Amino acid sequence: MRKSLAVIFFVGVSLLVTSCQREMTPESALRGYVEYRFGEGQSISELLSRTTGPLHERLQEMSEEEFQNFLEMREYRLRRFRVERTSCQDEQKCHLTYLLRYDQFNDNIKTFSVEVRKIAEIVAEGNTWKIADVKDVKTFFDSKEPIEP
Repeated sequence: MRKSLAVIFFVGVSLLVTSCQREMTPESALRGYVEYRFGEGQSISELLSRTTGPLHERLQEMSEEEFQNFLEMREYRLRRFRVERTSCQDEQKCHLTYLLRYDQFNDNIKTFSVEVRKIAEIVAEGNTWKIADVKDVKTFFDSKEPIEP
């Protein structure tokens, strides 16, 4: 009886541990990056650890003021993130077309909604995937009032 309980316990713990470990994929790297960007408490070191290539270089070249403006996301709330297409040339590089929907607020009042389609270049570095570049493809703004720049 004790042996069977020990085996059941061991199998249960093993299943729990393996189910909690996510495989790092290009999609999960992109999702993590987007969720981090729309979250609070961003830092240059964390963003640099998630990026490589041209995006990494642009982040490193930013002045302190430019970087603080880049981090300012309090007025934006992510509504939807969806990967629409994945195209991998090999096991080292993928392009993901994805859709972001978010709302912009001013003094806790929704001023407009944005839907933007982007293409991200994701590159494998060792055992992790990193964001190398992001390009906007199409942007749609929805507002009941005129949008001022």
